[in-house]
Formats: sequence, structure tokens, C-alpha cells
Amino acid sequence: MAWKLEDLADSEFACECGRVHKVPIKRIRMGEGALDYIAKDMAELGLTGTPLIVADETTYDIAGSKVEQIIQEIGVSPRKVILRPHHNLKPSSWVLPNEQSLGEVLLRLPDKGPLIAVGSGTINDITRFIASKTNRSFLSVATAASMDGYASTVAPLLTGSFKRTYPAGSPIAIYAEPNILATAPLEMAGAGFGDLLGKSIALADWRLSHIINDEYYCPTIAAVVEDVLAAALADVNALAVGNPDALLRLTEGLVLSGVAILMFGDSRPVSGAEHELAHFWEIKGLAHGRLFYHGDKVAIGTLFMTRLYENVLALEPASIDWARVYAQRPSLDTYQQVVQQDFGKAWDEVHSPSWETTKQAELKRPTGELLYGKWDRIQHIVPKSLLTAEEIVAHLAKLGIPKTPAKLGIQKEWLMASIRSGKEMKPHRYTILDLADEMGCLDAVIEQYC
Repeated sequence: MAWKLEDLADSEFACECGRVHKVPIKRIRMGEGALDYIAKDMAELGLTGTPLIVADETTYDIAGSKVEQIIQEIGVSPRKVILRPHHNLKPSSWVLPNEQSLGEVLLRLPDKGPLIAVGSGTINDITRFIASKTNRSFLSVATAASMDGYASTVAPLLTGSFKRTYPAGSPIAIYAEPNILATAPLEMAGAGFGDLLGKSIALADWRLSHIINDEYYCPTIAAVVEDVLAAALADVNALAVGNPDALLRLTEGLVLSGVAILMFGDSRPVSGAEHELAHFWEIKGLAHGRLFYHGDKVAIGTLFMTRLYENVLALEPASIDWARVYAQRPSLDTYQQVVQQDFGKAWDEVHSPSWETTKQAELKRPTGELLYGKWDRIQHIVPKSLLTAEEIVAHLAKLGIPKTPAKLGIQKEWLMASIRSGKEMKPHRYTILDLADEMGCLDAVIEQYC
């Protein structure tokens, strides 16, 4: 991987895109013995007080106890909170980022001192949210190559049966050791790979909107994400057998993906239509008492959006009867009724005050005129990051990731609704779902693939 995390940590540089990119994470340590630097880094970063280790039973055993011992060796006695699952969802063994978990951490919080998240997605989300709300620093110790949120500045938390994303802050330091990562179930690495696989669609969507809508685009950040994707694809065979070095490289890619978000200031470079589908399915799953690995959903979403790209890019805008396409677009009231039905009770959580105004303008967009003179460029530039559907299926099979929505537990009705209305998860973010809808071919895709 051309980009070295250690060099990017605590960096700031003027970019060719005209912006200044910053990475606020002070230390990123990847490799054997990385955890041994925790005490030294805490001292150098001025982190005083009583540290609080946040973990679950498994992550405490494989890494939390070592972190505790390292801190004790410098004469500091950290506190710890071991979170346990208390819910009726499936899988029942997962800790949830809900009010109960947040309360348990708050009850153990010292008057002063940093927090140390020892775990993967949920543990980090809980820790970063509380660290942000209490104006504290936190360190992240990765225990699985399962998601790209280690460097994140947001915390998805479960309130009732809906997961809402809250602003938070990135960790001050991140640590990962290959032998610790190798203790996690292989399915977690599969989920991490699925998360990175989605960058193929995210990059294509970003470039698509740059061409059509003149959206800001940074070649440097795009190159970071391209490197991340290429490295993950090159390691499929090694990941399939749980090679520790490959797991470390996958974790580096996942962290680097998060760093790309920090550099951009938003998740645009790493999250497109594939994530919109994944988040929609998560809403439906939670409402039906079912949890999924985020990366597994992203992988399935990537497969379907790849097929959608194949269909759309094969079209010729000049041969489309645009007057007919415009005439068949629904009214705002009709469209909103469909979206509300697809989202169900979650629509009130997703809907924003400006949605009607924005959507009304979109329903009147002269897409044919916007594409005129740009289609050759779209066909040449946008597919650069895309894989073929066959390649994706082969990668998923090799890593044991479900290849169909049904095998993951996604119902046919959810799939149809997500393709039809999933773009409203982030209505401000233009993706292939928006273009397909504007070109009048989304219904045909639903019939073909659902």
C-alpha cells in the first residue's frame, strides 16, 4: 500500500485539489508489539488521570487484559467496564450500542482520564460517543479487521429499533497487532473485506456526480481509496485462510479508508449507493429483530449496484425518449407515499425538513440535457474502479460471504424497496441509483434482479 498510516498520522498538507487536508489522529501503530507503545504514547500526548478500558468479554480476554497490564506497569491503575449482551435480537451474543451500554460506561467513568476502546465496531462507537460528550480523548485498540470505522468521527447508536448516527470524534491513537486480529472469527474479516469492496461503487458514484453535477472531487483522496481497494483484492486468498499479516494489511486498509474520510471531511469518497442499500436493510433487520455484519450488507449492495452500473452504462442517452421519461415521473405526493411505505416507521427518522423542496427539484431535473456531451466521459472515467459482477461473486465465495440477499436474511420485499427508495437514506448524495431513476430504468432493474 503506497500510503503509510504512520506518515499520515497528525499530518496536514495542501493538496492539488486546492484544499488543505488534516489528519487529527496523533498515533497510528500497526504491527507486532504495537500495544507496547500505549503507555509511552499516553505520556507523550499528555493523557493523565485514570484510564477507562471499554471492552466486551471476548475482546478483554484477547487484548484488554494486556492493555491493562501495560498501563499498570507504569504505576497507573486503570478502570475497566466489560459490556455484555442484553437483548432479544439475533445474534444474541452481540453487544449493542444502545442506552444500556452507554449507561454502563458512564457509571464507571473516572473524574478524569482517557478512554481506551478494545474491540471493533460497537465498542468503538460507544467509546467515541462518550469521549466526545465528556470532552475526553480516547485510544482505539483494534481486535478484528471487520469495519472501516476505527478512524471515524461519527457514532451509530441504537435508539429503540432505529440506528441513528451521532457526531463524535476520532481517536487520538489507533493500535493493531496481527496476532490479536487473527483471533477474531474469519467471518469478521469477510465483513471487513466487504466494507472495502464497496469502495468500488463509492468511487464510481463520486466520479459520476463530479461529471454530472460538478461535485467537488479530490484525486489525492481518490487515489488513497483506490490503493485500499487494490490491496484488499490482492489479499483475498491470504484472507481466506486467516493469514495474520493479511489481516493486518486489511485493518490498515480499513483505517486508511477512515483517514480518507477525515481528509475529505465527509464519507463521500468511501460510501455510495452500496451503503445506502446496506443502511436500508439494517433498518428493516432491526425492525424484525435481526442483526447483520455491516460489511456483509455492503458486499451484497456492491454486487447489485455493479449490475446496475453495467445496465446503465450500456445505455445510449441519445436513443432515450426523454419526453416519455419525464412524463412518467411521479408527482412529489405520489413519490413520497411510495417512500413512506418502503421505509415504514423509520421514515420519520430519515426525513428532513428540506426534503420536499430538494426532491421536487430532482423530479424536474432535465437529465437528458445534463448528460448531453458528458456520456463519453462518464463511460470512460466512472467504471475505472468497478469490478465485474462475476469477479465479486468469486471473491465473496472464496471468503464465505453470503452471495445473495436471501442467504443473508434480507427479504425480497426489502430488496425491492431498497432499490426503489434506498437513495433517500442520503438524498444529498448523488449515486447510480439517482441516475438510473432519472433515466427511467430503475423499475426495470427491480423486475430483473428482484
